[in-house]
Amino acid sequence: MFTCSVRNQSTSNSSSRTHFLGNMSRDFGAPLSAAIFLGLAASAMAAPVTVPNADFSIATNDGSVGGGLLGGTGSLPIGSGPWSGTFAGVLGELAPPLLTIGSGQATISGIAVVQLLGINNNGAFIQTLGAQWAPLKHYVLAADVTAVTPLLIANVSSSGNIGMALSSGASTYSSTETSLEISLTQRQSNSYHLALGYDSSPSDAGNIGISLFSSPTGVLAVNLISEVAFNSVYLTQAPIPALPAASIGSAGGTPQAATVNTAFSAPLVVSVEDAEGDPLNGVMVTFTAPVSGPSAGLSSTTIMTDVGGRATVTGTANGIDGTYPVIATVDGVQLPATFNLTNTGAGQPTITSVAGGNQPQSATTGNPFACMLAIQVINGSTPAEGATVMFSAPTTGASATLEGAANTGNTVTETTDANGVAIVSATANATAGSYDVTAAVTALQSGPVSPPVQLAIYPLTNLAAGDRPFSDGFETIPAPCASF
Repeated sequence: MFTCSVRNQSTSNSSSRTHFLGNMSRDFGAPLSAAIFLGLAASAMAAPVTVPNADFSIATNDGSVGGGLLGGTGSLPIGSGPWSGTFAGVLGELAPPLLTIGSGQATISGIAVVQLLGINNNGAFIQTLGAQWAPLKHYVLAADVTAVTPLLIANVSSSGNIGMALSSGASTYSSTETSLEISLTQRQSNSYHLALGYDSSPSDAGNIGISLFSSPTGVLAVNLISEVAFNSVYLTQAPIPALPAASIGSAGGTPQAATVNTAFSAPLVVSVEDAEGDPLNGVMVTFTAPVSGPSAGLSSTTIMTDVGGRATVTGTANGIDGTYPVIATVDGVQLPATFNLTNTGAGQPTITSVAGGNQPQSATTGNPFACMLAIQVINGSTPAEGATVMFSAPTTGASATLEGAANTGNTVTETTDANGVAIVSATANATAGSYDVTAAVTALQSGPVSPPVQLAIYPLTNLAAGDRPFSDGFETIPAPCASF
């Protein structure tokens, strides 16, 4: 539950917007403004640099390369491309790692090192973009990273084996192995946001190359990660000097619950961006928890954003049960980020969840949303069969009609199945605008949950006829729904 950041420059600032180039998995607890979500301020909303199949969701790109015999090497397209896999083993010692794209992520597995001899294998996902380098711009390459064991900044520095790089042809312009402008932010258990910043020079030219790699060269055994998965890759190109902050959103840690007087399992993470969607470094974020009643003690109330535009604090529930917001603000930005937290009573089961279909979605008024709204309820470490989940949409204004197995309306209750999963469908009403649907657990098989634990927020937008979401590099339909 940490943010690690290294940066050798102070010329950047940072801000926040959902990047639809990836799998749209960033968590935005506060409602998105309709103007931002619909791209109405088009003159100020420049798209990030397009990264084809940035969320690894295109089925024709699925496949595997590498693995096999000791010492095998190669560089081959994966599926139909655009990603290629580059892999190298060690003859007589190590087989190359296996590079796999599938289930919405790119995984490098089978990384190994022969102790004392420094012999290792390595692999990378690489792609050359259609965009060319622009001189004197601030670039940030970022991705969500999942590892089989916890990560530290040492895992992505010169002594680590996980990272990313920016290049042109055979020339590497910046890499997490050598750059001082990197950050690693924990989102959830074993889930992180990795960012690499780079200020281009007047001589930088050619098409932009990106790579996501695992290479244990020089790695200490304690830092070796044998398997890593990448997702939600995006690349931004910002002016120098940076634009002012324009938005702030929650990027992890909402909603969640913790027993009174214990720490929340996930850190509270915000993302700060400029009006063009570029992450801003060095912006001061203020976190505010309620001063009375149910609340949380925070590890810090003010913190600067890192290279990836992220700022992170941890929270500990106080001794009073109940649900409450923690607010994060940035000077000059009107709408704050909101974290919805619940302190549960002592002796009550520890309830957590995995939410599916909670990426921001849009649908034309009167039409259904493509993703079902799903949640898996976990009681301790076991899926909670027979739990009661209440899904709630606004009763006025822009909203959705929810439909479950037993009832229909703005508020419906569902009972989880043997896998702890409850699902409803949503249909946009006749009013255009953005809003949230929430899911809260009100009871387990063993009895009522008091107070109810809010476990998921689904940001939805109803589009008026003729409106459309972001264009010029943004997907116009949601990514495939999550599965459990």
